[in-house]
Formats: sequence, C-alpha cells, structure tokens
Amino acid sequence: VSSSKQIICKGETVMLTASGGDSYIWSPGGQNTSSITDSPDITTTYTVIGTKSIIGCADTATILITVNIPPNAPVAGSNSPICVVQTLQLTAEPTIIGANYLWEGPDNFGSDLQNPIITAVSTVKAGVYSVTATVNGCTSPAGTTDVIVNSTPTTPSQINGPQSVCVNSTHKYSIDVVPNATLYEWTIPDGATIVSGQGTTNIEIRFEKEIVLDEIKVVAKNDCGSGDASKIPI
Repeated sequence: VSSSKQIICKGETVMLTASGGDSYIWSPGGQNTSSITDSPDITTTYTVIGTKSIIGCADTATILITVNIPPNAPVAGSNSPICVVQTLQLTAEPTIIGANYLWEGPDNFGSDLQNPIITAVSTVKAGVYSVTATVNGCTSPAGTTDVIVNSTPTTPSQINGPQSVCVNSTHKYSIDVVPNATLYEWTIPDGATIVSGQGTTNIEIRFEKEIVLDEIKVVAKNDCGSGDASKIPI
C-alpha cells in the first residue's frame, strides 16, 4: 500500500493506493476500491485486505498517516495609533515553540520575525497587518491587526469673519474642518474675549477694547502636534 504523503496537516486530504489484488476492503471506512481518499482528524493507521480471486488468497497491509495539528491563529497587535516618523511595533502572541512566523502588510511589507518593527513610518504603512505561525509544516489561520498612522494636521483654511470691528461688539469667526485634527486652538488680541467655541472650528469673540494692527490666529492640533497657523488681521 502506498500514500500520496504520510504526514499531513489536519484538514488536508491524503490518497491511499493498494495493488496486487482483485478486490479490497479498507479500514477504517469500509471502501472496496483499490484507491481511497480521506481527511483524517487524528493520526490514523489504515488497513487494507487485498484478495486474489483466482487463488483465493488474501493479504493484509497497513500504513500510518500522521496528522499534525496547525497552531491557533496568533493574536496580532501593535502600538497603534502612532504618528508619522514614529516606530511601529508589531506583536504576535503567544510565543509558540518551534514556530515560524510570517507577517504581511501594506506597502509590500513582509517579515519572518515574531515581533517586527518598522522605523520612521509614513501614512502608507497604515492598514491591516496579518501574521501566521507555522509548526511542523502546518500553518495557522491568520491573526490581523489594524494600524493607524496619524499625520500632523495641515494649516487651516482662511478664517471667515470681519477684519474691522467696533469696541463692545461681538462677532463670529470660522474655518473649515481640517482632516486628522482633534482640537483647534484660537489666539486672539488683548482686549478681546472668546465668548464660546474655543477648541472648535467656530468661535464667537467679544471685542472690549480698541485694537490696532493685530490678528486672530488658529492652529489645528492632534496627538501628533499642530500645523502652521491661519491668520486674519484685525
């Protein structure tokens, strides 16, 4: 009796073939053909009885099929979210003795380290990373982790609002939403007070004193820092 392979991973199929007889009975399974296919869940010994009808003799043969169990999917993780130019640390847990790890990710990333790092990342490194572990030729399902790479916000759009105001008047100023920004910081001249909206894209300012040749400024911020300020003269 022969086999297409004698060591398989759980879930794979093996073909067994007997020869030299006119009829056959396989165990386990009870098939009566010369060749069978099976997908055993555990290591299994197959027995085939072959009979030569002309002389009425039977012969028995056995073959051992070893079934290796693939490891469970690694738990993929990282230090995301991170900022542009920072270092990305990828992790695969737990540590599996004798395992070979394989990472794949955005921008053609690949690594055979269990816990690889990528230095000075850019936004093209953002996305889904996957990792598998292979033991005894059997590969696990993939574990995945989503990596977010944030950049510093850009300069806000032109500030909308009046440039000439009267003492003891209140006026509204606004900008467009800046991508990736989580906070907006407004700076106003002495003699003015922000009535509402600090931290947002829309503020209301009360002008309590005369102001000559000054300006209103706003920067967009996030955990990675802030961009340049947008300004309007007052």
